[in-house]
Order: sequence, then C-alpha cells, then structure tokens
Amino acid sequence: MNLNKVVRPMRTLAFRTWRSLTVSVPGVRIRAFGGGTGQIGAIMVVNLDRRPRRWRRVTRELGRFRTSEGVPLTSITRRLAAVDARDGRAVAATVDVDAMYRIGDHLYVQPDARLAECFAEDEPVRMTRQEVAVARSHVEAWKGVATGTDEYVLVLEDDVWFTPG
Repeated sequence: MNLNKVVRPMRTLAFRTWRSLTVSVPGVRIRAFGGGTGQIGAIMVVNLDRRPRRWRRVTRELGRFRTSEGVPLTSITRRLAAVDARDGRAVAATVDVDAMYRIGDHLYVQPDARLAECFAEDEPVRMTRQEVAVARSHVEAWKGVATGTDEYVLVLEDDVWFTPG
C-alpha cells in the first residue's frame, strides 16, 4: 500500500481547514504599506486570465490586512495579466526575453553543485514555453514598476498566502 495515497488527502484536508480558519481571522495593520515615504505604495499581482478563482482568493487574502492608514491592502492592489504559455504568439521570441541561456547563467542565480558537476558552464539551455511565459510576465511587472509612480511596489504571484510572524 502506498502511504502517500492515504497521507496526501489528509494533509490536503488539514491545510484547507487551517486556511479556512485563517481567512476568517481579521488581519492587522502592516506598517510597511501605505502612502508615506519609504512605504510600499502598491501591490501588483500576476494572474492568468483563465484563473479568476486564484484572483478572488488572493484579493480575499490581501483584504484581511490593512495599510498603516487602515485601508485594506486591496485598495493598493492591481492585477497584471500574466502571459499565458498556451498562447503561441505570447510566448514567441521577443526582445525582452531570450529563450536561450547558458547553464552558467542559471548557476549564477541558483548555485547547484550537482548541475555544475554534470554540465559545462557554456552548455546551452532552451526555455520551455512555460518558462518563457513566466519570464515575459515578470518583465511586464518590472516595466510596470519602472514606469509607475510608486517608490516601492510588492510584486506577488496569485497563489500567495500569509502566515503570522
């Protein structure tokens, strides 16, 4: 018998129960958010158009918390439509994202001795459609931050949730 078949559903149920209880508990004011100098003035959430349920969940989660002025975090939140890997034109090569990179580039960002042992640093890697879509979404987020008026912006994925502490 595979114990994972028994344990996984119980863990899932426990997690969902815990999240349901957590969502019902009101959040607190977070001093890092607000309109003052040095505060995070905007939140950008990356969300696929085909995932409206995730958008509802993340806005419910953000709505539990308040800025330093006492307004819900949802009041400073905006949605960024993610690039969908299912859309062939959206993941086509662009100036913003080069689908080819070297293992050395990856190891610079995320060192991994196992990869370094198996591949030369100049080994080429082609991004998958999903990786290109994620990269393009992140570039669009950076563009939005760079052209915006807020000094600080928190960029989130749509599956974020918060725990105390």
